[in-house]
Parts: sequence; C-alpha cells; structure tokens
Amino acid sequence: MNTVAEVAREVKKAEIHNGGENSMKLINEKQAAEMFGCTASTFRKWRLQGKGPAFCRVGRLVRYSESDLLAYLEDNRVEPMTAGGVR
Repeated sequence: MNTVAEVAREVKKAEIHNGGENSMKLINEKQAAEMFGCTASTFRKWRLQGKGPAFCRVGRLVRYSESDLLAYLEDNRVEPMTAGGVR
C-alpha cells in the first residue's frame, strides 16, 4: 500500500500510466496556466470560485489532466458569427 508521500511523489512526476488508452497526463497549475496563456493565480481564483477546468487534489497538490483542460477549452469555444448572423 502506498503512503501519501509516495503518491505525492508519483503525482509530481506529472504522468500516471494506467496503460493503453487509460493513460492520463497530469500537469501542475503553472503548466496549465501556460497552456491557457494566463497566470497560476487565475487557476487558484477559479478553484476558489468553483469555476474553471476540473482538477485533482492529492493532499496539498493540485494537478490538471491534459484531457480535462482540452475538454474545458473545447466546451468554452465560441465561433464568431458572419456578417449575415450565421455561423
């Protein structure tokens, strides 16, 4: 059985391999912020407000799944309207 410290070390590596299609890459809030073009404090504010992408918490560590971040971006995508008002 893994201790909390062992799990935290594994999460810090930023990758969890469950094998095959179930692999999930986890990144920290600084990396997530870079991906979104904002600051890590924006992600902290979103968490406090119950907004933003889903995240994982292991002890005091916060990690984001790359697939959750991409899904969040896709869910919040806005397509501009053409001059005729049609997308």
